[in-house]
Amino acid sequence: MDAATRPLTKRKPIPPTARADDAHKYTRSRITNHRDLLPNVDGNSWQARRFKDLVRAFIADMGGIDLCSEIKINLARRLASTTVLAEQIESRMVQGKQINVALLCTLANTCMKLSARLGLERVAKPIPGLHDAGGLLDQIAINVEHDDVIVESELEAGDG
Repeated sequence: MDAATRPLTKRKPIPPTARADDAHKYTRSRITNHRDLLPNVDGNSWQARRFKDLVRAFIADMGGIDLCSEIKINLARRLASTTVLAEQIESRMVQGKQINVALLCTLANTCMKLSARLGLERVAKPIPGLHDAGGLLDQIAINVEHDDVIVESELEAGDG
């Protein structure tokens, strides 16, 4: 077979048992099929691993890949990349190196806007014993009430 008649790329053939609605999986890119998050990038750097972790976490927070539209997945990727960039700048700052504060603030604002657009918000994890009867919050409330009584009695004693 000479170069003129040889196919330019080798494509995985569509299995004969594939349904018609599955055929598109074989003709789309690896990114569209969610096989590659970062094409042509070595995934072993801390930035690549962090990016992948963040994308997976954001998609999980939105209910999973099946509930996410393509635009939400792309926004999650933008949020992850912006977060990784901000973390790189913060790392330089902690090391005592000079940073661009305006860029860090811009990245922080972008992260907030993207996360709000995606509907992601911080939700506190439940702490065992915190809301239970006699738990930590009840103990704090008792101590605050006790301190208020002491302060009031000291104020009344000072007035008389």
